[in-house]
Amino acid sequence: MPLESYKYLGLDTVVERDHPESGVNLTYISQTGSTGDAGDQYTGLDRFGRVVDQNWYDPMTSTSAVDLQYGYDADGNVLWRNDTVNTAFGEVYTYDGLNQLATFARGTLNGTKTGISGTASATQSWTPDALGNFTSVTTNGTAQSRAANAQNEITAVGGAATPTYDANGNMTTDETGLQYVYDAWNRLVTVKSSGGTTLETDSYDGLNRLVTQAVSGTTTNSYYSISGRFWNSRLGASTLHGMCGARCT
Repeated sequence: MPLESYKYLGLDTVVERDHPESGVNLTYISQTGSTGDAGDQYTGLDRFGRVVDQNWYDPMTSTSAVDLQYGYDADGNVLWRNDTVNTAFGEVYTYDGLNQLATFARGTLNGTKTGISGTASATQSWTPDALGNFTSVTTNGTAQSRAANAQNEITAVGGAATPTYDANGNMTTDETGLQYVYDAWNRLVTVKSSGGTTLETDSYDGLNRLVTQAVSGTTTNSYYSISGRFWNSRLGASTLHGMCGARCT
């Protein structure tokens, strides 16, 4: 039994990914015979090839496990995401004149999909400076100020510790007090608490891929295919993240 099989539109546009073992397929093909924005059966893609309906469904019952719909502005920015299976997880986004994300809100979309109906379950907004560094971030109504230096490194976070960096620009202490240690190739190898206790150690192969990650004495090993694609992660005898197909990574 194959792990995954594909259907294509043209030479390289995947329009369906089938997973025989899990029994849940991802499709951009209409399951009802309707036509999409481009006037064809590929209702999950609009006339510009953008994803507008991402449907994970059970082919045995023809029911959707997850069905996410998207809307865009004239610049191609995602304006909204509608979760048709769990409508409480809809999302709306706004952007500034430079197409930088300005606001986000989660909840049930209103009828025009321009906002949240009722009270949002989560909100966030960002105020960037001329270089794109955030000067403030507001999360669920609570604002936090930030400052950056000429190297675009965060130098101050409101109500938190001051981040520090090494000569290569790697953050060595974050705003919570966590300490980070890097090797000669600027790869993260150790994370310590503010008191110096080791919380995490990482190791890499010769291709700079993370192969082991030890957190609180528990080690996760990651494996890769001969072509370099991520294969899976294993914690002891348990697979944490299995390969999801040749196009997944």
